[in-house]
Amino acid sequence: KNNLPLEIYNKLRHERIKSILVQCEAIICPSHHQKRTLENLFGTDSRFRVVYHGVYLPIRKTRKTKRSEVWFGYIGTLDEAKGITKLLKAKDLLDDLDFRILICTQNTKNRLIESLRKDERIVLIEDIPRKELYEKFFSKVDYLIVPSIWEETGPLTLFEALYSNVPVIISDMESMKEKVTIGDNALVFRDIDELKSIMEGIIKGKVKYKGKTFYAKNIETYRQDIEDIYYY
Repeated sequence: KNNLPLEIYNKLRHERIKSILVQCEAIICPSHHQKRTLENLFGTDSRFRVVYHGVYLPIRKTRKTKRSEVWFGYIGTLDEAKGITKLLKAKDLLDDLDFRILICTQNTKNRLIESLRKDERIVLIEDIPRKELYEKFFSKVDYLIVPSIWEETGPLTLFEALYSNVPVIISDMESMKEKVTIGDNALVFRDIDELKSIMEGIIKGKVKYKGKTFYAKNIETYRQDIEDIYYY
């Protein structure tokens, strides 16, 4: 930014964050990883509180259409930081297998959008109201892939998947791993080859796991947690 060297930019950013935090009586962190990061920068402080996100989705029994192929899901922007190219490269390595990827995004001006529309193994939902997210997305996918290449302090889609009893395949990021039960409702990959291997194992029926052992908060429980801090 402003052609500053990274070291100088990070120092200015550090001071700006510090100037904001000193004005706060409580700092809500959506992950223990974020809390540890802040404590490493500014020292242990009782004002740092971890509260996981709550989600607003209907609880319904998933009714999946009987089909021979596995459906993976991806929801979010098509930006590089969200890891979409990792997923697409893994897809290309599985060219001889039968599966589909349901991609839900509002990032329709991204350069990838035209190639996604033409890909026979990708089903694209370009705009979806949040109240229809369960019916049109989570009830249709067998696994959600969260391939982010940076630490996700949420991420909200991970909680929405677990809340909908959809298991997840996530990047090897501490902020996400702390929220799942690896080997039960989640599998972790470190690179494209490992993601490809996991997807291949699922498609061939060698890897199976279910997302029913994690309690995700609904929006009312989340609101109460925030109120408890506010009125502390």
